[in-house]
Amino acid sequence: DDLRCGQCQIRPGVDSAIQFQTRNLLAVPMIDRDKLIGVLEVVNKIGEDTFSPLDLRVMEIFSSIAASVVTNARLIEEHIRNERFAAIGQAITTLSHHTKNIVTGLSSSADLIDMGLQSGNVDVLKRSWPVFKRSTKRVSNFVQDMLTFSKTRSPVREECTASFLIEEALETFQELFARKNIALQVDATHALKTVWVDPEAL
Repeated sequence: DDLRCGQCQIRPGVDSAIQFQTRNLLAVPMIDRDKLIGVLEVVNKIGEDTFSPLDLRVMEIFSSIAASVVTNARLIEEHIRNERFAAIGQAITTLSHHTKNIVTGLSSSADLIDMGLQSGNVDVLKRSWPVFKRSTKRVSNFVQDMLTFSKTRSPVREECTASFLIEEALETFQELFARKNIALQVDATHALKTVWVDPEAL
């Protein structure tokens, strides 16, 4: 608890243990905002036997600056660490949302397939099976993207229409909408232009 500066006495046996000859030593506490950050020491003043009061004053000024630098560095490190945690949290939220969308498509089409099997309605099966296959493919692509997330992914582009993408999205969620009594009308007649995109990524 003693934060005073000044000349220090060397404990007997220390020099012999570290094979070093200490003639004199000046130790100054590094204090920032009344908190001890560390201790700054200088050993063996060149040309003189002891450190002077001026040396002590210079060291006090230097130790104060050094303490502020160390404190600021720790604050910056903590800030960076917090930002990393926030980024990880945001990434998990995004991944969870995307996973939920895929699972919704799977469960909705699975429910329709069950209905078709139970009722023997082949038309329902034919309409639901492509949605189920696309959803399983999306799961595979999603897992692959996660495995290679550290690498740059080149888009796999192909020709398709915006109306095709809209229809796929509607098929994925139509059963969910039906269960929640949501009526959705979409007019995609003006979205027939061919585009060169990555439909899986979209």
